[in-house]
Amino acid sequence: MIKPVRMTLIFLLGVSLLGTSASAAVPLTISYQGVLTDGAGAPVTNAGQSMTFRLYDAATAGIKLWEEARTVNVQNGTYSLLLGSITPFPAGLFQNDGLWLEIVVAGEVLGPRQRLASAPFAISAGSASILDSALCNPNEMLIKTAGGWVCKPLFRDGDFINCYTGPPNTLGIGTCRSGQRYYSASSAELLAACINEILPDMEVCDGLDNDCDGAVDNNCVPADSDGDGVPDATDNCPDTPNPDQADSDNDGIGDACDPVCNGPTSCPGTLAPVCGVDGRTYNNSCLAAAACVAVAYTGSCTP
Repeated sequence: MIKPVRMTLIFLLGVSLLGTSASAAVPLTISYQGVLTDGAGAPVTNAGQSMTFRLYDAATAGIKLWEEARTVNVQNGTYSLLLGSITPFPAGLFQNDGLWLEIVVAGEVLGPRQRLASAPFAISAGSASILDSALCNPNEMLIKTAGGWVCKPLFRDGDFINCYTGPPNTLGIGTCRSGQRYYSASSAELLAACINEILPDMEVCDGLDNDCDGAVDNNCVPADSDGDGVPDATDNCPDTPNPDQADSDNDGIGDACDPVCNGPTSCPGTLAPVCGVDGRTYNNSCLAAAACVAVAYTGSCTP
């Protein structure tokens, strides 16, 4: 069972309307931030949480006016998204006197519905033309209450706020995921670095979209965990350097990582020094193989 411990609605009220008419067009989206926990009260962490958001004209039953299904990145219980960015709100939706938001998580309806009062209706408010963003401090939002327009904090002390420092169009694509920052009300700022975020990286041939461009393994570089120049897919010692791929006993496991040394039992007395990956000089490559040591390069080891 999943339950919302605290759900916080954050509405973008179009404060950039200063100097325009009340009927001017603004983006019809609602910025929503919530906190999600499981039945035991533990914060949920799920980079691919299935959630559905619906708007109704009543607190119970009623007519469904809008619905949007999303895959949400929930980190330590917190998440945020722009409602209406996938499924546009119907024209005239915010002319209704009252709207109620219903949230469904993994098929479970979370209740009760939350009423959207007058705050999101700044789009059609008669006073929209005189809203001034300078009225509010940083990290505050302007909302309309029964007593008029007031500034309210965007976050509460101790909140972990989703963050992402990569290109905006890569968030949620491939392996890219948002991280979190800690908010301190006393300093009115977000503290510390954005932790646990996953940013675009070099595309590696691993079946994942590492550079977050929407394509898997395009122009990828074969993974080489041990850095010996041999791709992991064909390396007989993928985690241990074995550049010459020596396998004295032909068991498919390179000499550098073979737990059983089955090297040659006799070697010629030829003097052709080689340097083993263990840093020791062997008189010839056969002697190195007898010790189940891969050859790093021809010649004596240099200090």
